[in-house]
Amino acid sequence: MGGLAAGAAAACRGAARGPAAPPHPDLGVQAGDATAHGAAIWCRATGPGQLFVEWTTGDGFAAARRVAGPRAEEAGGLCAVADLADLPAGARIRYRCFFRGPSGAAGDAAEGAFTTAPVARVDTGLVWSGDLCGQGWGQNPDRWGYRIFDAMSALAPELFVCSGDLIYGDNPLVPEVRLPDGACGATG
Repeated sequence: MGGLAAGAAAACRGAARGPAAPPHPDLGVQAGDATAHGAAIWCRATGPGQLFVEWTTGDGFAAARRVAGPRAEEAGGLCAVADLADLPAGARIRYRCFFRGPSGAAGDAAEGAFTTAPVARVDTGLVWSGDLCGQGWGQNPDRWGYRIFDAMSALAPELFVCSGDLIYGDNPLVPEVRLPDGACGATG
């Protein structure tokens, strides 16, 4: 039986493999440096390939514009950045990124959205937060939750600044914590 397994393993090593799967976005997508008429779209691939970004102001991508970005290569950490230009000012831009591998096949796409700056504006909506989820306390949807994010979202800000930690990994979250008045504070 051992000889049969060794022979099968050798045959598998020598067998021809099919074409490699095309690269696809590895860690999602990120938009940045948005102005009234442009933005930079960053994406990391699972393997070498050319970045393509499709963008639209509509609900679907049927009439989307396509921008060919640079190749994502191992030497650059498989990251690529495409610059979008001629965007409409003050518009919600939906985009999706995909990579074409050496065979020309396209991998799966990842989507994102951002809003371009308006042409004439004197103020900018900004919301801010500090540390979240730490010292044994987590999110409790029954008592507190993170309702602040609903309130911030309702303001439709152009910018969110998180100047704190999103978690503290050095303190475990326990199912409940006793409050000074003896009540149980579920940490969810």
